[in-house]
Amino acid sequence: MAGPDASDRDLAALADAVLALAHQLERRGTTARQVAALTGSEVMVLREIHRRPGITATRIASATGTQRSYISALAHSLEQRGLLHRCDPRDGDRGVGFRLTDRAEADFRLVQEQWVARLRTAPAELLAAAAQITGTLDDLARDIAAAGDGTASDD
Repeated sequence: MAGPDASDRDLAALADAVLALAHQLERRGTTARQVAALTGSEVMVLREIHRRPGITATRIASATGTQRSYISALAHSLEQRGLLHRCDPRDGDRGVGFRLTDRAEADFRLVQEQWVARLRTAPAELLAAAAQITGTLDDLARDIAAAGDGTASDD
């Protein structure tokens, strides 16, 4: 697989594997009927808020490689639907922060339970190996998002 000098073919295979896994996790089951209907972009915003309560629209945009105005519009829509509310920003940021409502937290837990159930259909050894690279995949996603606006991190 991809090493320090990953080939384009290795990187394409990595992207393909990540997309295939995401597709399998995204498949709708009984949980989908129990949670609010959300677009992929709305899920992305809720995920960032879940991970960092009090995050601002600017920070969400940076973390996702998305325009701040688009994030603000999504946040407004989610707020109107009762899935998030405004709060003080985290870490001394300026502006308005966001937190998930209890309903959104409950929906998010249901979705995570569905993900875990789908993942648990794989062999334990494979899951253990995959779990070892979670941090690396998070770092990769963060760096790709940052590179989208020319600010890739050196972490």
